[in-house]
Amino acid sequence: MLLSRQFIWIFRGAEWLVMLSWILSAFIYNQFKTTPHLLLAFVIFGVAFFVLSLIFPVNRPLWQRRLYLYVQMGLLVAAQVMLVGFSTLFLVFIVKACFLLRFKEVILFTCISGLGFVLGQAWGVSTSTIAQEMLTKLKQCELVSSNFSPFSDLAPGLADFIAFNALIVLLNYILRAERKSRLKAEALTQEIEALATTLERTRIAREIHDSLGHTLTTLGVKAELAQTIRDSNPEKALQTLDIIKQLVDTCLQDVRHAVKTMREEDFDLNVALPILLNEFQVSARSLQIRYSIELPNLSLHISHQLYCIVQEGLTNIRKHAGAKTINLNAYATPEYIILNLEDDGQGFDDNKVHDGFGLRGMRERVKLLSGEIQIHSILNQGTSIQVRIPR
Repeated sequence: MLLSRQFIWIFRGAEWLVMLSWILSAFIYNQFKTTPHLLLAFVIFGVAFFVLSLIFPVNRPLWQRRLYLYVQMGLLVAAQVMLVGFSTLFLVFIVKACFLLRFKEVILFTCISGLGFVLGQAWGVSTSTIAQEMLTKLKQCELVSSNFSPFSDLAPGLADFIAFNALIVLLNYILRAERKSRLKAEALTQEIEALATTLERTRIAREIHDSLGHTLTTLGVKAELAQTIRDSNPEKALQTLDIIKQLVDTCLQDVRHAVKTMREEDFDLNVALPILLNEFQVSARSLQIRYSIELPNLSLHISHQLYCIVQEGLTNIRKHAGAKTINLNAYATPEYIILNLEDDGQGFDDNKVHDGFGLRGMRERVKLLSGEIQIHSILNQGTSIQVRIPR
């Protein structure tokens, strides 16, 4: 299980705080005044636990993690046998095991270490002279039963001990499950961001194609023509340069218009589409355009995509259809936003695959809106495009 360095240092700080509390309590209550011979052992165990706290083998092989935990627990049991203390560290080691071992092994480790811990404490009390003297005084004062021994209450104490630590294990695994869910959510967020980046790149490619692609192609052809005839027919070359200048102006206008369209927060299709159609008719005076646009308020994303779909459809008509009349109807039903774009141009064969970037771009935009697009065409009778977007 991967853990961040920040988490490891937080855990390590908590472990140091537990050790410090034991050291302070030992000196505050003069624990070594009556048992000065344990002071050296206390220091040795304290240093050992501190050194081991600097190691957190979460990314080590499983056998090294097992060895690390059982060495720590062995030291803790030895400390209990010698009545040195540090018993609170048992809880810290159980939490460590939750991060270093599998769930079944954590249960086994809790049972084994709990048994060792309780037996160590009982053995330490039974073999300690001072502890036996205190037990004798308690029996004389009838504070404990006369037949009481450190091992007499072993089974209930062990059961309580294991039950308490089982609760700690379960709580810790709840935290681990929550962390795994958060990591999955973060990974999903990164995937969504990557997908959004891909979609944005695709959108930019469509914008370049829709706004500039056709004009720049024509511009290149005209520039090549001007180079070819500049010596043989200077007058026509100058006329071609004038056309090139107009095309450049058109490119700049398209760029400004696209940027303005993307930045407008109150973009209204009922206003923008008639402007687009009027501009299109000015540039293609032989076309007659009729339209009926009655759309509700839509989000900026939907409005922009529908605008670009109509724009691409008009560009295809101008480039390929040779039409004389264009009809655009845009309206809403309770379930859908519907666009119908029709022309009376030369059409094409529905049975043939048409993979032009324009039609592909329109399909991609409709797909982004979870909608449907139907393209129907008959040779020499025109083409109709219907877009349906769910509301």
